[in-house]
Amino acid sequence: RSLNALEARVIGLGTIINVVAILVGASLGVLLGHRMPERTRVTVTDALGLVTLVIGALNIMALVDGDFTDAVGDAAPLLIVLGALLIGGVTGSLLRIEDRLEAGGRYIQRKFSRANAGEGRSRFVEGFVDTSLIFCIGPLAVLGSLSDGLGQGIEQLALKSTLDGFASLAFAASLGWGVAAAAISVGIVQGVLTVLAALVGPFLSAALVASITATGGVMLLGVGLRILNIRQVPVGDMLPALIVAGPSMEPLRIGVLGAARISEPAIVTPAQLTGARLVAVAARDSSRAESFARQHGVERVVGSYEALVDDPEVEAIYNPLANGLHGPWNLRAIAAGKHVLSEKPFASNLAEALVVRDAGHAAGVRVMEAFHYRYHPVMLRMMELASGGELGSIVRVEMDADIPAPPLDDPRWSVELAGGALMDLGCYSLHVNRTLGAFLGGDPVLVAARGREHPGAPGVDEWVEADLEFPSGATGAANCNMAAREVRFALRIIGTEGEALAHNLLAPPVDDRITVSIGGARHVEHLGTRTSYTYQLEAFTQWVREGGTIPTDADDAVENMRMIDAVYEACGMPLRRTFGSSA
Repeated sequence: RSLNALEARVIGLGTIINVVAILVGASLGVLLGHRMPERTRVTVTDALGLVTLVIGALNIMALVDGDFTDAVGDAAPLLIVLGALLIGGVTGSLLRIEDRLEAGGRYIQRKFSRANAGEGRSRFVEGFVDTSLIFCIGPLAVLGSLSDGLGQGIEQLALKSTLDGFASLAFAASLGWGVAAAAISVGIVQGVLTVLAALVGPFLSAALVASITATGGVMLLGVGLRILNIRQVPVGDMLPALIVAGPSMEPLRIGVLGAARISEPAIVTPAQLTGARLVAVAARDSSRAESFARQHGVERVVGSYEALVDDPEVEAIYNPLANGLHGPWNLRAIAAGKHVLSEKPFASNLAEALVVRDAGHAAGVRVMEAFHYRYHPVMLRMMELASGGELGSIVRVEMDADIPAPPLDDPRWSVELAGGALMDLGCYSLHVNRTLGAFLGGDPVLVAARGREHPGAPGVDEWVEADLEFPSGATGAANCNMAAREVRFALRIIGTEGEALAHNLLAPPVDDRITVSIGGARHVEHLGTRTSYTYQLEAFTQWVREGGTIPTDADDAVENMRMIDAVYEACGMPLRRTFGSSA
């Protein structure tokens, strides 16, 4: 992507290009318009009116968008859009938005146009109001501005700039300099959206975007009717509908077990960004729990883990405790009727994982293993590369998960608490290979494995390397090292025609790059620095609220633990014991 470096330096570049395109197009249109017969100008305007109707109709198809219907049901999207238009229309009419837009057009006309009255003034106002609405309420204006503000690229606004430039030329040929004045509206609206995107963009779910798109589509139909002089629909008065539009979902009420360091990025920040409530926290040290609650806005502190899982206001438990405590407290939460978002690994061994899974199924609660990377666009793009043929036939998958050594007293070096590199890091490497197995014939089988114990931590692995083979014949490597020189979370997919490298699969906010090399050509893709934990919490919340399926459920966790146990056995290392057991 040739614009990546410039985009990184100039947030709002897409809007700047859009404004310039409108000014250039409108200027050319005015120059050509004086030489156009009236009949030609009318024909061009009618053609643009018809195209606006078509674009509006296409946008209305967002009513059947899968994310929208999954969030609210099949029948609700139309009612949501209707309600937004009614509420927005009433609000806008009381605020006299349409009149204010026209007044703004007349003010700008007086400042910048030589047409002082009569038809010239009317034409200026019409050009300003109609094209402002067309250029500002379309989905590309909203989505493109959000993408620009979030640092995800200006491709959508670049496309919109091209379309607006040609439309400005055509409109200005018949409506004059009022079309150029619409560049002011575009600069303000898209500029504000771009700034807001950095602050509130993460709140916008796919369902909300679909709702805004469908609502905007109906409004574009009204703009089309205005352009065709069929009916002067007061679309300006309906603009508040874009704010009202969107399905609402009750915030998930979460209880946090412990005050672990991982909790801030993994649940606190995502909860703040998605609107989930952190209802309560419990820790073995009450003063630590109090400090955690004050620092992170948790509503209450309760006296024990038992009190937390039994709290009637808590509906879901986040479990970031030491590995050996995942299984026992997952079971305790399930017994209390709570949904569970469990940090990986899901349990200490396969036998315990089966017990947890079966208990969750029997209780009818949602139990999810926190492989957050699976929901980020970086991994979704790597899956697309593995399945779409861009790299040719896939021949190898390599996943490395390395970190420098934690202190020796860290629970990750404790055999009693199910520590070890494979449990803490290798679970990711194995899971990534298993996820990509969906495009390589199925889950890989273990061919061989090797590892080494950490000095001073008997029975606890410092590093592990596992060799895998997929049903397709492709090979895989699942490597992990908990005493490496530096942090490395790299995924490489190698095909017959090229390869792709995700530089930091587990932490896209640090590095969201994917480098794709095909046939001697190389390009870099940036997939966004929004945290994978936020995508994960959105997926978990929707699963709890709406049902359906999810790729990192308890059944998937069992299969991952099955492979972890197999790797330990192949390395000649002991399986992790269930906490508190002697075998």
